[in-house]
Amino acid sequence: MLRGDWQAGACVFAALYTPDDAWRAAPARRWLRVADALAAAPAASLSGAAGLLSRAGMWEESALLAEPGRLAWGESLIACGRVLTPFDPRYPSGWLDALGSGAPPALWVSGTLPSRPLVGVVGSRVLPLPAQRLARGIGAFLVGSGRGVVSGGAWGADRLGVAGAVSAGGGCSVEILPCGLGCADASSASARLSPWPPNAAFSGPRAMARNRLIYAWSRQAVVVHARYGAGGTWGGAVDALRRGLGQVIVADWGDAASAALCALGGVSLSCGPGWQAGLEFALRQPLAAAQPDLFGFGVVREPVCRYRTA
Repeated sequence: MLRGDWQAGACVFAALYTPDDAWRAAPARRWLRVADALAAAPAASLSGAAGLLSRAGMWEESALLAEPGRLAWGESLIACGRVLTPFDPRYPSGWLDALGSGAPPALWVSGTLPSRPLVGVVGSRVLPLPAQRLARGIGAFLVGSGRGVVSGGAWGADRLGVAGAVSAGGGCSVEILPCGLGCADASSASARLSPWPPNAAFSGPRAMARNRLIYAWSRQAVVVHARYGAGGTWGGAVDALRRGLGQVIVADWGDAASAALCALGGVSLSCGPGWQAGLEFALRQPLAAAQPDLFGFGVVREPVCRYRTA
């Protein structure tokens, strides 16, 4: 959560950054500067927010915020609980820690976000039967151990992980979508998030951006199954390891994909009897440092430490 008047800050962010076809969003790359200006104001008020941003040199954001009806629209989104911003205490701290200025400044939300910690569950759409059972079992295990599931809403491992969570008590699962909320299939997840306009269709780049949000949410995720060198699961796991987004736990089926992901820094999880103890042990380990040397370069992010609440 960011410093400052969270209600005023959330309304300004909702007005500026909520992705919608009816309003042009402000450039997301500067949202930390906007947050800094709002937090530095002794008593931020919505009526003076546009002038505040103008005095801080953010003229484009100021002009957008001054558009008739825009700020009222942002206020209504926050009042109805339809948008999540970094000023909201429910906003995942992992996004600020792992993504920095690359974290989304506003997302559409439907449903009720769980208060317990969530672990990512991802994997291929087409799974062998043992992997299907493992995905459901992991979802149920996470809920039974006081956690929840965050996934990408795709058919296969993602949906099976959510189904397992629902079977163990429900109310503890979140799906982050690679499309708008209006384009998604029905789901049993307790909440769904989308950083895209409501009618935005699925695309490959949106799926990759969605994957980063899953891995960064709690900085722990389980890869149930992947295809070696191909597919979104493989690409998302390699990207998460490259960026140092957190702990990537890899179900070890003895195949090339499992071996390669573990060689790149993933944590091996035996899929045999007693996997629950192995998963619990892995989840309790401190986060390891990223290994940029394995990929030839690092990833630079603007940190958010000075914007955070104490």
